[in-house]
Amino acid sequence: MILLGWEAPFKTAERTVWLNPRFRNAGFLVGRTQPETWPAETAAIDFRQTAMVAPGTPTLADSSDPPAGEASRMPARNLTVWILRSPRSQALLVIPGNYYPGWSAMVNGKPTPIHRTNWIGMGVNVPAGNSLVTLRFVSPGSKLGIWLSCVSVVSWLLLLLAVTRTASRKAYRTKQSDFSQTFR
Repeated sequence: MILLGWEAPFKTAERTVWLNPRFRNAGFLVGRTQPETWPAETAAIDFRQTAMVAPGTPTLADSSDPPAGEASRMPARNLTVWILRSPRSQALLVIPGNYYPGWSAMVNGKPTPIHRTNWIGMGVNVPAGNSLVTLRFVSPGSKLGIWLSCVSVVSWLLLLLAVTRTASRKAYRTKQSDFSQTFR
């Protein structure tokens, strides 16, 4: 199998590693989407204009001209912020990161679904005009893990308190019985 525009820097009898030398680690806007197909129909696709989206994802209306906009990434603590400047029409922001549970997106302050794009990446629908896209990642299971850790610590503290109280009462009773036996 040959992927047009891709290189195979590592090849064995069992596996091939493919590399796209034109890939830029930057987000970009596309004006067209189509459902994922593999591999025959992908040879003629310009991935700077069209994105492949997971089955069941709403597709963008086919636009003859690409959205004239620019996506800029701004690093922020615990989130990724994208600033989009004036796309002419609704577009899909293609984000260079792996699609994985735990990501959430907000576009102009409103929660927005993240779609699997180009088989492994992420995509977020954005409206026409300037937009602010905020991505946040929370590791799946971290909230449950924090909650279970807190319950464990509280349980151990209650157990320690119970054992300490039992031991001190026993010591007090022993002391009382020793004291009363001395005065008999």
